[in-house]
Amino acid sequence: MSEEPQTEVSQKETATPIDDTYPPDKSLLLSFKFHRARFIYLGQEPSCLRVHHHAPTWHFEKEITIVRDLVMLVGLDRISEISYEHYNARLISTIYEHWQPKANTFYFIWGEMTLSLDDVQYLIGLSADSDVPITEGSWSLSKLVEIFKKNLYQDNNFFNSIKTGGQSNSLSVIKLVNFYAGKLEKYNDSIQNERPAEQKKNAMSALYVARTYMLYVLGTFLLPVKNGSYVTARYLHFFEKDKENIKWSWGFIVLEHLFHNLGTTSRTDGK
Repeated sequence: MSEEPQTEVSQKETATPIDDTYPPDKSLLLSFKFHRARFIYLGQEPSCLRVHHHAPTWHFEKEITIVRDLVMLVGLDRISEISYEHYNARLISTIYEHWQPKANTFYFIWGEMTLSLDDVQYLIGLSADSDVPITEGSWSLSKLVEIFKKNLYQDNNFFNSIKTGGQSNSLSVIKLVNFYAGKLEKYNDSIQNERPAEQKKNAMSALYVARTYMLYVLGTFLLPVKNGSYVTARYLHFFEKDKENIKWSWGFIVLEHLFHNLGTTSRTDGK
């Protein structure tokens, strides 16, 4: 019988660690010096990752059928079925501690694993093989107001009333939910009373409610800020009439957004 070939190990592969807080194989953590795992190895307590997610709940299942159908056509109806009102902060911290941002992979004692577009598509149900939704650059206030009025058929006063307040031009998720969620029929019934023409309000349509719900989904689940309390009006760009036939790759932007946030919070100064 022939002997098995011997594998030589180079000096580079067995290089002496920089100090005793590094793993012998430095390729395990390419930026170990700044990783949360180093604090844990040293027995130090890394800064807590505070899980802030205060987005209000929109009970999508209570909306009328046409609203649900419009959201389904865009591919965002699954979110209501897989979202939770509570989050496990300990589990989230554990996930970050095993993430290696340079390689976009998780490191575990049994090996490595990563997330792919197929995972997003088959586990979450978000499309991953279509056009990538991109909103490039910064948008001026006038442009934000324009797209808001065009897609929700509201005026400047309503835009200002629905903002978060202060100098920010972002929209308050709480105010959007309070105004639109489950209010379609009730709101329209209330404006049927005779009033002077100048006091009449615009009727709320199923399309406007559907667009607002999709804005809510992007701002609180798919592309959230840390606390999920506000969202930019420019996301309405994806739902305009001239883009009705475009199938957006929501899975792509969700994965990119997730990788970015995992990388940021896996470091020792992550918050």
